[in-house]
Amino acid sequence: MNKTALKTSDIYTPEELEEHKKIILKRRENAELTIKDHSSNISSEELVGDDDRSQKASMAATIVPVRQDVVNIAEKTLKDCKNALLRIENETYGICHETGESISKEAMKASPFRTRKCQKD
Repeated sequence: MNKTALKTSDIYTPEELEEHKKIILKRRENAELTIKDHSSNISSEELVGDDDRSQKASMAATIVPVRQDVVNIAEKTLKDCKNALLRIENETYGICHETGESISKEAMKASPFRTRKCQKD
């Protein structure tokens, strides 16, 4: 690591950074839509129409947990988007938190929430 700390502006041109922001904002928008679409309660009528109650209850018991998992992932994506935008603002976007080195632009484009050069998770 250099004596002076690496900053986002040392790695990205303003145009490149704007491209990354657009990617992050699009992912945030998709996550918000996913949460909106999957957070509503499912009525039994929506599930199977005129079928009997036990079948409707069974379908609800299956679908509701899956929808909750989708919402949880979307909420994590929202948090990741917020943090990535803060890193852009703070000039730490694209910089490994462990080594202080730049993370490749290709890796950041593929995974705009990365915080490490060697992603372990």
